[in-house]
Amino acid sequence: MDNGLLARLELLAKQSKGVSCQDFERLIKEDGNSSISVSELHKVFDFACDHFGFWEAEWSFSFADSPDNVAKMEREGWEILCHALFDSLVEKIPDARETLEGLRGRSLLLHAMRRRLEYNEGKTFKKLTGVLLSKMSFVFNRLGFRRIAESLYARALYPKGTIARP
Repeated sequence: MDNGLLARLELLAKQSKGVSCQDFERLIKEDGNSSISVSELHKVFDFACDHFGFWEAEWSFSFADSPDNVAKMEREGWEILCHALFDSLVEKIPDARETLEGLRGRSLLLHAMRRRLEYNEGKTFKKLTGVLLSKMSFVFNRLGFRRIAESLYARALYPKGTIARP
């Protein structure tokens, strides 16, 4: 594979905030069966993780009483694509499993945190509450109270009434 695919992926990302998984698949198919280096596969995986994170945040922050079904379908499609790319990379570099899992997790968290910052814009009390709940969740996690920590962190990150926190 030449850098043409990577350039087309970059162009696609610039055209739309959330790239459709069908558009991504179409670009991959257009590239054909050309050989892809591990480095290029890693960049494609980064791209997929970024868009999986975007759609995950769109879905998680949609209101529970009127969920964003487009975001749900995109999220599911990107999850499948990320999993397939992850498996391909781990097959080529078995020692990279933990690093790749961390990359995927950070991408998901980054998009969720961006959405929460957008939601909190101009809401000083919600910002302070979020920071306090987040810090408390870290303390509870260190003490071994994981369920309490996860609950507090979900309250800090996701607004009430959303898919992630109904």
